[in-house]
Amino acid sequence: MAALPMVTVPAQTSTLLGETVNMSLVFDNTGATTGYGPYIDLFVPIRGVDGAVGGAKDGIVANSLTANYLGSPLQMTTLTFDATGHATHPFAKDAVGAPLIVSAPLGFGASDQLVVLVLPFGSFTASQPAATIQVTAQLSNFADINAPLPIEARAGFRYGNDALDNQATDPNIIQATDSTGTITPELFRLTKTYIGPEDETATGPNYVRQYKLTLDVATGQTLTNVDLMDLLPANMQFVSLDSITTATGSPTISTPGTNPVTTSQAGGTLARRFSSVTGTAGTNDATLTFSYYTAVTRFFP
Repeated sequence: MAALPMVTVPAQTSTLLGETVNMSLVFDNTGATTGYGPYIDLFVPIRGVDGAVGGAKDGIVANSLTANYLGSPLQMTTLTFDATGHATHPFAKDAVGAPLIVSAPLGFGASDQLVVLVLPFGSFTASQPAATIQVTAQLSNFADINAPLPIEARAGFRYGNDALDNQATDPNIIQATDSTGTITPELFRLTKTYIGPEDETATGPNYVRQYKLTLDVATGQTLTNVDLMDLLPANMQFVSLDSITTATGSPTISTPGTNPVTTSQAGGTLARRFSSVTGTAGTNDATLTFSYYTAVTRFFP
């Protein structure tokens, strides 16, 4: 019977270029007994997908990672893999009691980093609720868009199954299979938000509602000739364009009809062109709000 440390990383995370990566790591003891000295080894992709060594690195910004548990920062040690893809663990030991030499996992190598997080527990019981560690880091401004970066972690108990540092009889315990995931860099995000009571509406012109389109561009990046548009379904009657937020104007491309009496159906395409949109620290770099109602089915001759 032994303690079994286990950490899981998010399977998929996405982040805008140059902005903050947010991840939750979940640590647990899935064994039958208490483990002592819990920690997490987190492998961080500094090189980026190009694997640059000695040149521009376009993954996670080196030494930008922080971690906390319930708002309190964790003790951590940051190591950089050498030219052979190895790093010496700060306290884990091998079978003969020597400092453990950690090899970079597949997809990692020289100049990537190993961040060792020490959990704020002397021990972790088998019945103890899992602990969620909040991790933040900064993504490079030059990361390759839509090219997933690997993220990997493993858990351990530095003292094994008792509180004594007796490696010969009670060695440290390390998670057998790493937890893996990806961080995907993005240039922008587009969201559509319903503005109205609840998440449903009645039909007809007495029940006018709104939608808001929001474009969030990576901070410091500039997009030109951006067409922000929405294809309204055949049962949605356009009423009005209520607001546009941008500093560079919004020439009309298309506007749906507003008179259902003269058309056989509602729907249509609402589109405006922004000559330039620059990403800011906020999430509303360009917005478009319009009113509509759900059309009543009509039969036209």
